[in-house]
Amino acid sequence: MIMDDLWAGIERDLKTAEEFIQLINDNEPNIPVSNPKGDGLTYLMSRQVRSLKGLCLLCQNRSDHSAAIILRTIIEDYLLIWYFEQFDDAKDSWSHARVAQGIGYMERLKKYYDTDSVMSESIAKYQDFLRSMQLEDNDVAKWDSRLKQRMDRLRDKLQEIDTKLTRQLFIYDVLYPKFSGWVHANGVELGRYVQHHSDDYFSMYLESNPILISEILYNAVKLVGASFIKYLVILHETSDEFSELPIVEVDEWLHQRLEKMSFINQNLTDD
Repeated sequence: MIMDDLWAGIERDLKTAEEFIQLINDNEPNIPVSNPKGDGLTYLMSRQVRSLKGLCLLCQNRSDHSAAIILRTIIEDYLLIWYFEQFDDAKDSWSHARVAQGIGYMERLKKYYDTDSVMSESIAKYQDFLRSMQLEDNDVAKWDSRLKQRMDRLRDKLQEIDTKLTRQLFIYDVLYPKFSGWVHANGVELGRYVQHHSDDYFSMYLESNPILISEILYNAVKLVGASFIKYLVILHETSDEFSELPIVEVDEWLHQRLEKMSFINQNLTDD
C-alpha cells in the first residue's frame, strides 16, 4: 500500500512537471536577434525544457538512474543562466570557450576517419562552421580558464544569496556531487546495487527507487523553474519591451506546486 501511494504521488508530480513545461511554452518571449544576451539564454533555456521533458519520460518509465544523470545537466545549465546575468561579456566568453572546444574535438576526431571521405568532408565542413563563430582570440586555454574561474566565483556567490526564490534552492556543494554519483560510478549508489547477494555472489539490482524518483522530479521542477524565472528577469533588465513578462505569476505558480510535490510531503510524513 505504501509503495502504491508513493507511485501515485509520482504520477501527480509528473503532471505538475508537464504543466510547467506547457507554462514555459505559453510564456516564452519573442526575443529579437539584436538582444545582447537573448540567443545564448534561449539556447540554455531550451536545454532546460528539453532536459525536463526527457527526465519526465524516464521517471514515467521508472528509470531512476538515467533520470538522475539528466538532473546533473539541469544543475549545470542553471548555473550557466546565472552566469549570463552576472557578466556583461558572458555571451562571448561562454560561447567562444565552447566553440573552441568543439573545434578541438573535431580535430581529434579527424584521425579516426581519415580513410572515410564522407565523414572527413562532414567534419571539415563543421569545423569551418565553428571557426566562422570564433572571435579573433582563439586561445582555448585562456577562455576555458576564465570561464571556470568565473563559474567557481559565481557558485560561491549563489551560496550567500538568501531570497524567497533561491533559499536552499541551489546547494551546489550538495546537489552536484550527489547526482554526479550517477554519472561517474562511486559510493553514492553502491549500497543499492549490492543489496542482493547469497554467499559470495552479488546479483544485479535493477529495481526502481520511488523516493529517488520523487527527489529527482522535485529538484528538476525547482531548478528549471528557477532557470525560467531568472531567464525572464534577465530579459526584463535588458530591454523595456520585456516589461510585461509574467515573472511574479510564474514565481507564485512554482512555489504553490512545489509545496505539494511528493518528495516534500513524504519527508514531512517521515518526520
